[in-house]
Amino acid sequence: MAKKNKGRRKVIESVYIISRTGLPLLYVDFVSQEDDVDAVTLFSGIISAIQVAMAEIDVGVPSFFDTEKNEIFMNVTEKFAIAVVKNQEPIDRNEMNKLMDQIQTLVSFDQEVEDFSTISDETKNKISKKIREIVNNWEDYISEREATKRITESLW
Repeated sequence: MAKKNKGRRKVIESVYIISRTGLPLLYVDFVSQEDDVDAVTLFSGIISAIQVAMAEIDVGVPSFFDTEKNEIFMNVTEKFAIAVVKNQEPIDRNEMNKLMDQIQTLVSFDQEVEDFSTISDETKNKISKKIREIVNNWEDYISEREATKRITESLW
């Protein structure tokens, strides 16, 4: 089956699943298709440190960061955090929340995972594949929605 989003820029650049201790549990890259362990670990640690610091000063755990290059959306559960890095292409926040909810529903661990190595390669591959499917389907939906919107606007 041909991918509908082939040839267009990906909105979602990467998905991180992070343990509550700040260690990366899973990383799915949609842009470079490389796995830079140092960068993944550093990113996961920074996200975790920001969450802890914000909670410590009692301003609440952030669910969104905006940088010059990317937007970072986060969901935090009792057992793990999810960070989705997207480009600066404008997307309705509700649509991003739907994507985050789908990923959170997929990712469920039976116990607090303290170390990346405690998740079997088979489980990591299965979850990574499903995350790719979810994100690719979401990207197709967003692309179709934007195309429909442009067509509708051109008719006026």
